[in-house]
Amino acid sequence: VGFIFVMGIIDIKQTGKKLKGISLEHGYTADKLSVKLGFSRATVFKWFAGDTIPRIDTLVILASMFDVKIDDLVVYQKEAI
Repeated sequence: VGFIFVMGIIDIKQTGKKLKGISLEHGYTADKLSVKLGFSRATVFKWFAGDTIPRIDTLVILASMFDVKIDDLVVYQKEAI
């Protein structure tokens, strides 16, 4: 039995938009999310703007908070590596 594993390159800008949208759907502005998670406002704003993305351990927390899979928070580019 073999496994096919296709890993895409993360689209940071689109991931930021998606994270922002899901956060707002759950009532979390950047300010509220920064307080809840213990990050600076600037860090969360960078996530929402798509300048950076949260570390994997933070994505696990966010996925749990929003009752979604990590893959629901991350947007991949079309090409596979």
